[in-house]
Amino acid sequence: MSNGYVLQLHKSDLISMIIEATGRRPPGADEPVSPSRAKILRQFWDTAEDSQVAGVLSQLVDCFEEESTPSDLVQNKALITSCRQIIEKLSTSPKPASSLEKVMTGGEMAGLHKNLTRIRSHVESDPDLAIGSSKDLIELVCKTILSDRNISIKDGVDYTELTKKTFSSLNLTPDDILHTARGADEIKRMLANLNSIVRQVEAIRDLYGTGHGRHARAKGLQPRHARLVYGCAEALCVFLWESHALKKA
Repeated sequence: MSNGYVLQLHKSDLISMIIEATGRRPPGADEPVSPSRAKILRQFWDTAEDSQVAGVLSQLVDCFEEESTPSDLVQNKALITSCRQIIEKLSTSPKPASSLEKVMTGGEMAGLHKNLTRIRSHVESDPDLAIGSSKDLIELVCKTILSDRNISIKDGVDYTELTKKTFSSLNLTPDDILHTARGADEIKRMLANLNSIVRQVEAIRDLYGTGHGRHARAKGLQPRHARLVYGCAEALCVFLWESHALKKA
């Protein structure tokens, strides 16, 4: 960032990166004489969340590597390594435990932490990956529940079959509710809506998330969309796990 320069990146491209990461324009970007690229980046670094900074820095390092010649890459290997280490540190900085982490404990936590870290560290920088990982989160929780309940599943089980089997094992389908139960119709609709979350997370992942090849010019979603998908997926997983824990007690 010496002398106000940030690579050969145009100022509008840097501003676009920051908008994508934070959902808002950086301070001073709309002034008649806007700050230099280096000043915009410094202000962003000082005011944004660590995960947001990590996302933008990762894109900048990627740009540098793409623009560099092989000899430049060799010459700047130590600098690139140092930048990647800073990005990793910012991406994995301690965060408050999620609702799901508070209810799931024991041997299943290692996979859960890995999945949640992947989602959190990419919501801002790579919403498509966060969306794909949100579907993976549902699969992880469903497989853990079925395993815990000694219910066998086939290798490579289909997502729809996996979630259907999980709901059924927990008596969480509309058919499991007695017609004579108080508020039966409302509970049935709510359970149907839970199944709708399962289907819609998969549909959005197929359209925008990772895991399926897409057209080279296809545009992804924004961080706010990734947060919505992740929030729905986590709320569903918390409900499934609490239902499982209640039936075990």
